[in-house]
Amino acid sequence: MSDLTPRKQKLYQRIRRKEHVPCKLRKKYRSRKLKDLCDVDSDPLVREISNSLNVQAVRLLAANIKNSRHKPRGRRWNFEETILAVSLLKRSPKSYVLLQTLFPLPSGRTFHSCLSTVHFRTGINNHVFDALHHFVQKMSEKDWYCCPLFDEMSIRENVWFNQKFKCIEGFEHLGSRVRIRNIANHALLFMVRGQQRKWKQPVAYYLSRGSTKAEMLV
Repeated sequence: MSDLTPRKQKLYQRIRRKEHVPCKLRKKYRSRKLKDLCDVDSDPLVREISNSLNVQAVRLLAANIKNSRHKPRGRRWNFEETILAVSLLKRSPKSYVLLQTLFPLPSGRTFHSCLSTVHFRTGINNHVFDALHHFVQKMSEKDWYCCPLFDEMSIRENVWFNQKFKCIEGFEHLGSRVRIRNIANHALLFMVRGQQRKWKQPVAYYLSRGSTKAEMLV
């Protein structure tokens, strides 16, 4: 700096101030893709509304604006957007069908491809209990009280080849026991339900041929 002329010193300081702007933007948008930034953040409507909405609402609004410019087969959804749409579908399937006529939302094929990555086999799933452990940490102690429930329903007999696990699905399977060659026609589900606060979580399911016997339930 001491070797520069006064005019060059002013130019140098101006350049240094300009360099702070892209550094701040780089830190702000470090975890986001460049394509999404060009499509979403350049829209003045998103910038105007995002200050008055929560994160989930802004994410859904930005995804709708981004995909409204494409045809149905050209729409793309990331994992967070798909999970948010699944939660809407779970709350009310009829309302979700109505929303699909008004806004671009993920289709059933998108849900199937996303949920197929979740490994939920018959028997007790440890990943569910890990997620439940983190969930109850945010609850008060009185909301921890819960009771286990189980129910059984008849299902259609069907067998199909599971490409992910390289096996034929649809046979009787009671958890850790070896699968039986009988084709299953009943599903047994175990669930945990809160008593003080309304929450519930499936923790295990089994496939059987006919109703499950009492000694097997024990």
